[in-house]
Amino acid sequence: NENLKKLSSTKNEISYKLMSVIEHKGNAFGGHYQTYRRTRKVDVLGDEGMSSPKREFQPEWALVSDESVVLRTWSDVRRCQAYMLFYVAIS
Repeated sequence: NENLKKLSSTKNEISYKLMSVIEHKGNAFGGHYQTYRRTRKVDVLGDEGMSSPKREFQPEWALVSDESVVLRTWSDVRRCQAYMLFYVAIS
């Protein structure tokens, strides 16, 4: 099909940013879902978007599980057993 060839040869690349990871703890008969979700970077003084190397930023990820929300690092997210991933197109 000529239309399919046109689509597959398109040079426009789309970049994506990982926004959320759903993890299932348990087995096929029961368990619990929790979500790692991206947060906005906020420094300890509350200023958003500052990128000065002297400032310390809170982690960019939060673990949301039932009634708790705990800040996490990218290393925590990478180590989880992902069940589903959510992305947003950025270009």
